[in-house]
Amino acid sequence: MIRTLGRRLAAPAVSALLVTMLAPTLAVADDQPTAQVVIEWNHALLSALSVASASASAADAGTKFAYWSANHRAAVTGTYTPPAPGSQFFNLSIELSDRDHRTARQGGKCAYAAIKYYTLASGAEGWHTDTYTRCGTETDKYFSAGILDLKYLKLRVCQVGEKNSHPVNCGRWHRLYSAAKP
Repeated sequence: MIRTLGRRLAAPAVSALLVTMLAPTLAVADDQPTAQVVIEWNHALLSALSVASASASAADAGTKFAYWSANHRAAVTGTYTPPAPGSQFFNLSIELSDRDHRTARQGGKCAYAAIKYYTLASGAEGWHTDTYTRCGTETDKYFSAGILDLKYLKLRVCQVGEKNSHPVNCGRWHRLYSAAKP
């Protein structure tokens, strides 16, 4: 008869992955002493965690950032991953937060983020501007973008009226990325 020892980890996804990876080393015969099984489990767990952590840190090499509007009532947090050597793909993920709890009647505004970037991608070469708006403090709004052959990217956080497109209370422009000159 075979029995399997298991232990919960902090992250369920890691736990499921490790149990799948370690299943052959965790199956032991009934007559094997429990202490030996626990030692084998701990050794296998440490080995798997070091491999998982090394691959996660290599894949998670994003740079985190956080910026606010001039009055701190709008915020953007996020990460970006510059192109790997030999790649032309730039990945950007942002979370836009409206922290202005006033109503429109009280002068409250929506969160607004502007991203300006320069790309050399075929058919899209030149400067581009993308804008994102979030009205309401209940939840944040998430955006992701992938940009090919990016040369320069900057971001600014402002506020904007619900029915107005003119940004106010703008923070300064923040350079997130500038490609190295060849």
